Amino acid sequence: MYRSVMSIKIKQGAAPEKVKQFEQAMRDAPKRIPQCLASWVGHNVAAVDWTLVWDTAFEDKAANAAFLAHPDHRDIIAYAQPGPSNVVEKLSEVGFTPYAGETPEPGIKDYLKRSLVLAVRPGAPPAKVREFEERLAQMPTYIKGIRNWAMSRNVDGRDHPVDPSQAPWTHLWEQEFHDKQGIREYMESPFHWGVVDMLFDRDGPYNVVSRWIHVYYPTPSTILAFKPAAKAARR
Repeated sequence: MYRSVMSIKIKQGAAPEKVKQFEQAMRDAPKRIPQCLASWVGHNVAAVDWTLVWDTAFEDKAANAAFLAHPDHRDIIAYAQPGPSNVVEKLSEVGFTPYAGETPEPGIKDYLKRSLVLAVRPGAPPAKVREFEERLAQMPTYIKGIRNWAMSRNVDGRDHPVDPSQAPWTHLWEQEFHDKQGIREYMESPFHWGVVDMLFDRDGPYNVVSRWIHVYYPTPSTILAFKPAAKAARR
């Protein structure tokens, strides 16, 4: 399965009714665009400047390409383009197929889904990148609050507006937690601070990550364990 995660910042002063229309258009994508198997839209509750998160699922990358070219998708993205419908200040999207992950709790309900979008520092030694990937994948062993997780590399990333000075997105690290206590456990874990966090320190000798986006939002049903037995929209 191929999925995407889009982080969206709503511009200040955007008309509330237009923002609601934008959210509904994203939720309704599976009804309007046949290649979209599922759509989840939520309000980011992390203390960062992204407003909304949009997760989508597709059979494969070709289906995602057809989705992006569909006229109804262009209608959705019109909310991020100059014009009367515009409500978006910026957005960042990654498309991916996870290469690793575990879903021991596929029936998780009313939980928090977290996405950490990452750009590995250009020129980082391959051995260091592999070590970075391995350390992230070890986190669920030490942090029991992570109920389900997935790792992706070589993601297809895009930003709007484009900033050529920024390193391209390379990885996505996703987790599902029961509640904020699980995320707090993640953030305060000795494994996080002692083994992983140093890789994010731009001024430190172990730095691997150039930039990142950290978002999470409440949603009623699992994304990481989603199975497209039948076309359905998840909200």
